[in-house]
Amino acid sequence: DIALLTNSYLPENNISSKEFLEFKYQYLIKKSDFDLIKKFLSKNISLENKDKIIRFYTDYYLSISQLDKSCEIFDFVDVVSNDYLNYFKMYCLIYQNKRDQAQLLFDLTSELGSINDFFEKKFNILMGYEQSDETISEKNILYFHLSHKTNKNFFYEPNLDTPKFIWNYLSASNLLK
Repeated sequence: DIALLTNSYLPENNISSKEFLEFKYQYLIKKSDFDLIKKFLSKNISLENKDKIIRFYTDYYLSISQLDKSCEIFDFVDVVSNDYLNYFKMYCLIYQNKRDQAQLLFDLTSELGSINDFFEKKFNILMGYEQSDETISEKNILYFHLSHKTNKNFFYEPNLDTPKFIWNYLSASNLLK
């Protein structure tokens, strides 16, 4: 772990720095050592293409209903270039009662035109601008979680085709009937 994840010289033969970085990310994901991932990200703030590893971290903890752990990664990583992680960060800011920061990030992102309708609706409900919404999305774990949190009468009955992350979430959130 130490040899692979330190800031040593990159290999010069038969592999590019981008490929080597991708190898590191794949190694961290396969190993699933979340403390090591957090340490790696906190010590390598300026790394490129780190969204994949951040998403792995956030999705894992959200799927087991540990939102605090999911959100803590944004204490180490300020800038994300991915819409999904940007939405996740906004949600974390709301959850941490930093509504002004969430609204500012939402406004900036909306100016760039990259807020989708589903997230915008859920954001408005979480901020208290609108009432409950019964729309449920299985697109990803964040959308499913937002569907749960913004629906006062949330009910979801999984089936054999239901993605594993939803089964994990339902089980960890004590939502299985």
